[in-house]
Amino acid sequence: MVETTNSSSSRLPTGIGGKDTTALNPDGVNETGGASRLAQSVGGTRSRVVILTAREDILRENEARKSRNETRGDRRHASDDEEMLTVPVEQTGRPLPEPQPINTNTPLINLVRDFDALTPASRIVAQTIVGGSSAVAAAAAPAATAQQTRMYADADMKIASSYDNVYEIPQVVISLANSGLHVPLSLLTASTIEKMHTDPSCITMKKGLVLSDLKKPVIDTSSFPAESSLTPVEFYEATENFLELLKLIAGPAVIEKFTAHRRFCLARRRFTNHYDAVLLFDIDVRRLFFNTKTFLSDDAYGRRWNDTLTMVSHTKSEESAANANKEVARLSAIASRIEANGHGMVPIT
Repeated sequence: MVETTNSSSSRLPTGIGGKDTTALNPDGVNETGGASRLAQSVGGTRSRVVILTAREDILRENEARKSRNETRGDRRHASDDEEMLTVPVEQTGRPLPEPQPINTNTPLINLVRDFDALTPASRIVAQTIVGGSSAVAAAAAPAATAQQTRMYADADMKIASSYDNVYEIPQVVISLANSGLHVPLSLLTASTIEKMHTDPSCITMKKGLVLSDLKKPVIDTSSFPAESSLTPVEFYEATENFLELLKLIAGPAVIEKFTAHRRFCLARRRFTNHYDAVLLFDIDVRRLFFNTKTFLSDDAYGRRWNDTLTMVSHTKSEESAANANKEVARLSAIASRIEANGHGMVPIT
């Protein structure tokens, strides 16, 4: 048996049999160090090639598995498909730099932050102090916009001392007045105002009533009772609400005129006896103003009242006379039947 002893003398690297590497270092100087550096260089290059090659092999293997899975699927219902291999992602490029923090300690940002923390009342004071500077206005704009988008903002909250005045004049009534149309007092009684708030289905809109804009819809007053049917108590509360309506749509002089007009109507002697004349006169005065923006002079106002009172009195007299004539005719008919029956008892109907 011959012992092999040429592994050290031949100076071959371990794992490479029969290969002579003397050509790599012909001078024989520092053979071991040179071979080591060469092996490291080749190993680094080989590692990159292996990664790329492995990735390509995995892709090819996934394609093969996909093909086999499709073939199996055609042959049977049950599936034992092979799962796809995970493809390594090649890392390229440099990582993104960390974002720099924003400096929030600047005068304008501090001003906006402090202004936004104020209450609405304090913001008004701050704006007054700085004279409405553009910086404060810019800071106030987002907050004001946010409040406007809320249907029930804190600033709009109201505190009522009595339940009787909770329901305000509906917007549809205000719109009717702003359209230059007569507002019937039947829309301004306490019961009607409350009903429009609690049951909006009672409100119907109608087009073609506004002459300046025939397409504009306004509340249809015909769906409510006629204002000529108001009782004296309803007239009292409706005319008071009418003055509240004027505060929303008219100037001080107009409000003063109608305040005096209401005082005149309620101050008539025997108000209940003359109520029909008072109501008719009030309707005429208000309708004239809404249709023509005209208010009668003092003399014309007095004459119109007297004419209305006379007309209503005359109408009532005629109605009384007509009723009396009907009663006389009824009694005459009864008397005639009694005589025709020989003074027999005839029931009075």
